[in-house]
Amino acid sequence: VRRIEAEAWYYLGIVRQQWNRIAEAADDYRTAHRLDPQPIEYLIAAAEMLLDLGRPEEVDVLVEPVLDRHQGDPSLVVLLARAAMIRDEPVVAAARYAEARLLRPDDALLTEEYIRATFEAELYEDCLDAIRTHAASYEQVRPDLLRIEARCHATLGRPVRADAIYRELVRVAPGDADAWVEYGAIAWELGDFSRLDLCGVRLQRLAPDRWESSAYRGLAAESDERWEEAESYLRRAAALGTDAAMPHLLLARFLESRGDAAGAE
Repeated sequence: VRRIEAEAWYYLGIVRQQWNRIAEAADDYRTAHRLDPQPIEYLIAAAEMLLDLGRPEEVDVLVEPVLDRHQGDPSLVVLLARAAMIRDEPVVAAARYAEARLLRPDDALLTEEYIRATFEAELYEDCLDAIRTHAASYEQVRPDLLRIEARCHATLGRPVRADAIYRELVRVAPGDADAWVEYGAIAWELGDFSRLDLCGVRLQRLAPDRWESSAYRGLAAESDERWEEAESYLRRAAALGTDAAMPHLLLARFLESRGDAAGAE
């Protein structure tokens, strides 16, 4: 009787979930699990609803006591990893995802979640290893994973490698303004002012209100000793970036270098 009642609560939860009544669906699934703890799908459904509601602590309470009972199924470990990410505990999440990947190493979605967790946890080498291992499984180039890969290399102090990846990123996602901003930052670090200028030109088309669009063009003009043009661009960058320190520092440094100490202040 309890098994039949549990099944009824489970199907009621499915209906309420379809109606977007997530909190009620979570309660229905938990009731089904309490009445019949054996079917793992009741537990998974309840945990997923709790994650959607932003209640990760309840997921831990629900899932952790039954982990040993389902050791061969990584689904519950993944739920704990997702709960850790919601709690902003990426190191814990990365460890959970690593545990789940031992049981399901070829799961592309699981690998992507692991990649994001290791990046947030600043485990950059682990992140890069996962990207390299599974790159061949993607039918198309993934701009989101290219960005993560480039950021890893940039953070690890490998600007040349990051530059090559950003070049590929802006090729496959030419309308991504953030990609051009990051590509420009690497070009600036490498002292490649012609490419920095190119990034500024693209940003003027894609996101003209971003201060980087003018700053990059101003830095490139300064490198060519086009002083008036550089000052104009840097002043515009400072006007656009009212809440950012960098464009104001760039303008002050430029004015000071041109002998305008009063303007720099």
